[in-house]
Amino acid sequence: MSMYAHSSEQYWNNRKKTSHKRTTIAALILSLLAVVIGIAILIVPGDDTNKRNRNNTARRTEEEVPRPNVTAAHTSTCQSNFLETNPNKNHDDDYCATICNDERKSMPRPIMYRACTHGCISSYSRSAAIGCEEDSDTNTVFDRVGSLSYQDCAPYKNTRPVPEVFATCRKYHRVASVRGFKMGRGGLERLVDLEWEVEK
Repeated sequence: MSMYAHSSEQYWNNRKKTSHKRTTIAALILSLLAVVIGIAILIVPGDDTNKRNRNNTARRTEEEVPRPNVTAAHTSTCQSNFLETNPNKNHDDDYCATICNDERKSMPRPIMYRACTHGCISSYSRSAAIGCEEDSDTNTVFDRVGSLSYQDCAPYKNTRPVPEVFATCRKYHRVASVRGFKMGRGGLERLVDLEWEVEK
């Protein structure tokens, strides 16, 4: 027998002992895990029942308190947030500066940006106010505000380069009409939803 034979036998015997210990520990952990899962299963149905009861109560509350209809007060409050009668109004200037940011780089340099902001500011507030009316839609905006783009952008009609500056003003007049309408409609919906939350 070689001098290493005894040490290899001893190594494998020790290895079998640790393997047996690992199997025992794994079995204990699995047993404990099964007990915990069993307890959790027994407890969870009570929680589901409570959740169902809470959901039924919430459904009853929604059924009992319907969403309020849009009133003239909602419309006027919404419109006052966008029309020029509001002394704190400066959001359309900031909004139009953001929309027209790319035109800052267009040549001739300050003129294209000014034409853009002029067209945007001319239509944004009026379009938002129309968005605050419940029965309005984008066609209403184009009929009432979009048709004014030629008139609103008239100061830029003969500004050089001749068709480009005028076209830029009218383009952003239309862009602001659509976005202003969406802002107004969103403002109206928020007002009605706030009132509904209070009533619930």
